[in-house]
Amino acid sequence: MLTREQELIKCGLYGAPERNSDPHIGGEVNALARQKASVTLKNPIGLYIGGLSTGDFRTPDGSDPATYWRYVRGAENHPVRAVYEVPAEAGFTVSDITIDGQPIWFGSQLADHITVKLIGVACRFGQNDIPPMECVRLRLQAGTSALAPSFAPPDNLGQARLPSRYAAA
Repeated sequence: MLTREQELIKCGLYGAPERNSDPHIGGEVNALARQKASVTLKNPIGLYIGGLSTGDFRTPDGSDPATYWRYVRGAENHPVRAVYEVPAEAGFTVSDITIDGQPIWFGSQLADHITVKLIGVACRFGQNDIPPMECVRLRLQAGTSALAPSFAPPDNLGQARLPSRYAAA
């Protein structure tokens, strides 16, 4: 049974293995499924901003650095865009704020402190009797960009199904 995040994402062909969020989300969902729970995603389905961790931030006037973070697009519980800006009346700029002693010069410095979220729902713990799926390793078909199973799936899986984005044209 696969339980490690990188094994799961490579087997399941979802997301990008080099990201932090995609393997972690898959691992969390898998942990719920292993508890024999019924699992789904909450509407509206999407990847949302979870927040900004400002514990390592310092402002020149000692103000709370979290107050300069605000959501500008999306619903209150489902934000999809945010800005980090200091109002002119504060008398300093974002580049006067430091993270671990380094001035903020680039947005990527903030990106390391942003969390994202996907909202899932699990219920009926211990009641789901659907057997776990086996990993079907995929390989590229010679001369194409189409993926195909490298061996037949076990009988209990029925017909192997690939996401449409991997299907041959």
